Amino acid sequence: MQEPKKALGIIPARYASTRFPGKPLVDIAGKTMIQRVYEQAAQADSLGLVVVATDDERIADHVRAFGGAVQLTRSDHPSGTDRCAEVASRYHHFSVVVNIQGDEPFLDPRQIDLVAAPLFSRRRPSFYAGYRNPGYPYRTKPQYGKGSF
Repeated sequence: MQEPKKALGIIPARYASTRFPGKPLVDIAGKTMIQRVYEQAAQADSLGLVVVATDDERIADHVRAFGGAVQLTRSDHPSGTDRCAEVASRYHHFSVVVNIQGDEPFLDPRQIDLVAAPLFSRRRPSFYAGYRNPGYPYRTKPQYGKGSF
């Protein structure tokens, strides 16, 4: 039997928010927001790996402290989607990437599975919150862009 396909889940996390600086590290009943999002995302059956994408060492250190995977990114990204794209380009073996919002601490992992499932099928949805990884080595030309969020 063939191994089920898995997606890369990326959680963009930025400390320097104008509206709420340090939001990823805010405590919610004993755990930070970013830890809660990470733990929820890690329960999704469709994800082979969950990674936090951040440009901030405080967030990176915290993610490492609770045992999460983290990648540092450039600080000049205009959006979380751009931060995700930078990290996705480092993981060529994942053909599907799901951008998981970093401020959804009570996310139901089944929601991620519902978003990811059509990305593995031959029938593509017209709108999706994930995208085909442009760095995936078997793609010869972009067919779907980086996605719609």
